[in-house]
Amino acid sequence: MSKKFLSREEVPFGPPQHTFGLRIVKEVWYDENGVREYWKYSLPDAVQIFGLTTEGLVVAISEFQPGVGVDYLHLPGETMEWGETPLKAAVRGLFEETGYVAETESVKLLSTILENSGRSDRLVHILLATNCKKSEHQGEKGIKTVLLSPSEFWNRLMQYFVTSPDHKHGGGNSLKATALAFSELGLLIIRKE
Repeated sequence: MSKKFLSREEVPFGPPQHTFGLRIVKEVWYDENGVREYWKYSLPDAVQIFGLTTEGLVVAISEFQPGVGVDYLHLPGETMEWGETPLKAAVRGLFEETGYVAETESVKLLSTILENSGRSDRLVHILLATNCKKSEHQGEKGIKTVLLSPSEFWNRLMQYFVTSPDHKHGGGNSLKATALAFSELGLLIIRKE
């Protein structure tokens, strides 16, 4: 017997202006064990941008992240606005956070990943933007733009994630995006078995 969707209800829990689009959702499904409730969180979809300058440097950022309580190096990301495409959100987010401009024809969607398939329907769209150029815009206040060669960026990410395996880490989407971008750029070889 396959599962059958019965209902979806949004459960209010806080003022919208303070929840960044976060919603709690209760879904009811029917399967061979009867009626089951699933509680999920829902957030607006987001983009993660792996940007390369015209010189081939990775456009990374460092900013304070309250979820882990520290500043750390990661890729720019942006919450999508209602009706916005991943491509437009990536171009907008890269510019707003770093001041770098990516022309839409040099931006490519690499993958769309569920943030947490067990508890959320939020999608994170991973995009590669090449030939990014610095504008006069300085980027978002509180965000430091860091330019690194692809190998330097990879080594910094790996050092961050593997030095303290028992420490909570943010930036997992940056790691996913970097692996996908490296594969697209021919910097990561996937062996066929």
